[in-house]
Amino acid sequence: FIDGYDRAQDRSRFSPALLNHEDSDKEGCNCVRVLEKEGRGVAFFTQRLVAEGEELRFDYGQNFWKGREDQKL
Repeated sequence: FIDGYDRAQDRSRFSPALLNHEDSDKEGCNCVRVLEKEGRGVAFFTQRLVAEGEELRFDYGQNFWKGREDQKL
């Protein structure tokens, strides 16, 4: 879960996001994650309009699941 509230410059406009895993080949995967080369930033992109309050689902990647295979739904 990514929550930028502590680092938000304007907390009156901050909106937390619900981010969860979905395999990239599944219909529920509705966004992609892009990491900066230095690893200091992250961006999420969708290919369609996302409703307010809608959960964003992206593929966490194979490295995340190493040693956690039994936790994957």
